[in-house]
Amino acid sequence: MSDCILRPSGYEADVPQSLTLSKPVAFVASDSCLYGLSFIQSFKIARRTGNRWRITTLAYYYALETEDGDEIIAYHWHPNAGGEQVAFPHLHVGNGARCGCAELLHAHLPTGRIAFEDFIRCIITEFHVDARPGWERVLERSRSVFPRYRAWP
Repeated sequence: MSDCILRPSGYEADVPQSLTLSKPVAFVASDSCLYGLSFIQSFKIARRTGNRWRITTLAYYYALETEDGDEIIAYHWHPNAGGEQVAFPHLHVGNGARCGCAELLHAHLPTGRIAFEDFIRCIITEFHVDARPGWERVLERSRSVFPRYRAWP
């Protein structure tokens, strides 16, 4: 894991786009464990009335990985993925979690819709990541916009 770059695929209206981290973002927890964060979000920009625009999420893939790239947890929502029947938001528990339950490793555990800010908050608080001062305020400011404009709860 090393430095990464966010790579947008483009910004055309009414055309599916994606924003992807080219490599997992590496960070260290307070116990000196090294983790990686993966992120893919598919969206489209749609014109609303007049000159107003709306960004609509089409799918998301947020994952926390071990230093070796094993997935620990991942939140997915991909309702239109080619032929897949899992249209609801869900959680994966991966090999990196070392849970040892084969059924859990292949399960799509239902969740509500997960904002990226909530995923980041979970990583910081539950995996004891040393974040910069004021991180809670920054996340909350960004997160507060989400409920006002989302199309579904």
